[in-house]
Amino acid sequence: PGAPFGCLRHIVDFAASDQLMAGVSMEGSRPLAPSFDTCGWFTRDMALLERVGRVLLDSNTAGAAPVQKWLVATDAFALADKSTVSAIYAGMSDGAAFAELCQAVGKPIEVKVAPEGDPAIGDLNEWLTAFRVLQAWEVWECHGEWVQKAKPNFGPGINDRFQMASEITAEQRAAAADVRRQISTQMDALLAPAGTVLLVPSTPGPGPMLDTPQDELNDFRMRALTLTSIAGLAGLPQLNFPLASEDGAPIGLGVIGARGMDEELLKFGLVLEKILPMYPSRNSKA
Repeated sequence: PGAPFGCLRHIVDFAASDQLMAGVSMEGSRPLAPSFDTCGWFTRDMALLERVGRVLLDSNTAGAAPVQKWLVATDAFALADKSTVSAIYAGMSDGAAFAELCQAVGKPIEVKVAPEGDPAIGDLNEWLTAFRVLQAWEVWECHGEWVQKAKPNFGPGINDRFQMASEITAEQRAAAADVRRQISTQMDALLAPAGTVLLVPSTPGPGPMLDTPQDELNDFRMRALTLTSIAGLAGLPQLNFPLASEDGAPIGLGVIGARGMDEELLKFGLVLEKILPMYPSRNSKA
């Protein structure tokens, strides 16, 4: 089956693997929310990730400008746990490694993904709202008839989300689609000129423990969905890899590229893996 953008990204962060979500055909897959479903692959190192990409990716993604400018999304990092942000920044700013990275792609530039004062797209909370409406609408379009007939016994929270999906109106969907178009335009402008990438946390923090209280899980999920909605709403490729750790658990960094930049993201991943200190268990025995 197809998988939504965010689910794939959470897996790579928690499992300490490298992963790209990119422009690979979804023909033959079982849809969940078609405009958000994507193909991703997981590997234990960037070399294999890039090799798989050369096989799977559309030839139209070749020939894009190489990475030469990197932005850091401060409003995205504000959604992550403070300890997670500290761990990622420590991994990125490691003395000689940081100097070498700056020599390769210049100094990082801090930006806000959702610019202040733009009522057309609002802040990242409003991006999440648009994402939830559009995804739920598409899920219900694909599976609502089956849910009504089969009446499956869903787990905690899932039944509520299907109920919410069944109540979304065409007007709500149209309004969210308009916000999505504005977001896509904003992201295209942010990632110009060619060769620009945007750094975000893959998730708000390490994977939650099994005994995490439900209210904390809900908060984590909402922040995680907000982070995944950035590239998901704009339809952009994103590379994810485990950069650091917290209490022994991996923490991922996401690199969002411009439209059609899939292969260059993979090449940039090879550069990052060579320069930056990575999560220590990534090369350990499986």
